[in-house]
Amino acid sequence: MMKFFQIFWASWQKWKIILLEWAIIIVIACGYSFKALLDFNPLQLQQTGEQNGNAVGPLLAEIGVTRYGEIPLWNPFMQTGFPQAGDLLAHFWMPFSTIPVLIWGGINGMKVAVFLEFITAGLGQWYLGQVFGLRGIFRLWSSLTFLLSGGLALLWRLGWCELLLGAAWFPWVFGIFWTALHNKKRLSLVFCAFCVSMVLLSGGGYYPFYLIGCAGIILVVALLTSKGEVRKHMLPRAIGIAALSAGLVGVMLLPLINGYRLTVRIAGPDLSQNGSQPIIYALINYLIATPDWLNANILGTANGWNWFYIGILSIVGFFFLVMAFRNKRYHPALITKIALTSFLFLILSKTES
Repeated sequence: MMKFFQIFWASWQKWKIILLEWAIIIVIACGYSFKALLDFNPLQLQQTGEQNGNAVGPLLAEIGVTRYGEIPLWNPFMQTGFPQAGDLLAHFWMPFSTIPVLIWGGINGMKVAVFLEFITAGLGQWYLGQVFGLRGIFRLWSSLTFLLSGGLALLWRLGWCELLLGAAWFPWVFGIFWTALHNKKRLSLVFCAFCVSMVLLSGGGYYPFYLIGCAGIILVVALLTSKGEVRKHMLPRAIGIAALSAGLVGVMLLPLINGYRLTVRIAGPDLSQNGSQPIIYALINYLIATPDWLNANILGTANGWNWFYIGILSIVGFFFLVMAFRNKRYHPALITKIALTSFLFLILSKTES
């Protein structure tokens, strides 16, 4: 009995810190977005971007399912156009989006979904930090930095709720994918596939390309930094996750394949990426922390090269990163983060303005 209490007390001391950090993340997320999102006014949407246009999908879901008992695979109010079932920006099949819509309606439901995604983003970054070796204040700092970053806030400000829904799940994917590659538990494969499906079902357009590139980098680093029995199982487990993910998003994937031909019937793909954002602007965007930067006509920023900003904290983070990874056993995680950051910056530099 004494041994049981000793184990319980030791476990409680550990979980007490974890629960405290989770509580801090949730409280700050609520204070950050509660007033702006949870007004529960079914007649009012934020008017700072494309909120009205992007509310069409949730409203159709509310009307189609609750009023007629039908899944809105096609917009019934339009005689022509692009089918919803094959729309890269649709997020009907994402439960964290549609369940709130069915409960609170198309307008308030999306507000609740976005509010929940801010909390999801904070907890996901906490989990990623935990997996990659961050502890204590460093783990919490990483979580809050991502949660309060200008990038997530700007996605809602511009009304791009589908991009926000997917972005919140990327830290979860990175963390659980790394974990799933390094253990033999089947449950981690299922959880990873679920997180991947949340990104894909969010309707984040080009998110699948980000996801494939980042997953490939994580897999390569894991293979190069692991030995023996663990390395042998990594590739089959990655293939298993991909297969499970494809199964979970099949209801969305098959119409997309059929609808792809409609996306290129007017203009072909821009392979040269003319007008794309140079990498120097991508770096500058992470240093500017003033809301006026969005509309500033400086250095050509008025044409869309000014999306993400989190201020000087992003640079300070490199200092803390070195301190947090002094232990050699965390070097693979450090290499992974540097590789992912470099990859995303390169992709960002080629994003269409």
